[in-house]
Amino acid sequence: MDKNGFKTQILADAGNHRFQITHREAGGESEYHESLSDVVFVQSGRATLIYGGKMVDAKTTAPGEMRGTGIEGGMRRILEAGDVVVIPSKLPHQFTPEKGAAFNYFVVKVADQ
Repeated sequence: MDKNGFKTQILADAGNHRFQITHREAGGESEYHESLSDVVFVQSGRATLIYGGKMVDAKTTAPGEMRGTGIEGGMRRILEAGDVVVIPSKLPHQFTPEKGAAFNYFVVKVADQ
């Protein structure tokens, strides 16, 4: 677990797909992937997904990847165990778990072709 209450593990890469599991205990940074879509399968916990809008204090962290401190003007959706959501490439997004609770999810990252 890192100092921000976040841990992720890559399970496998297969062609244009990457499979990983993620555990969050605190809100994460806002994210933007230029050419990766995320397919998120919520395993346990509850979190707010903020998507769209404009990233706050966005900085490039790797080629085609940006992170920021938040999102202004985005839409909100509550995610719970059993939910599945697709976050297309180029869509800013951010997960914020319920205070004091863990949020666990499986992600398939799909590279645009």
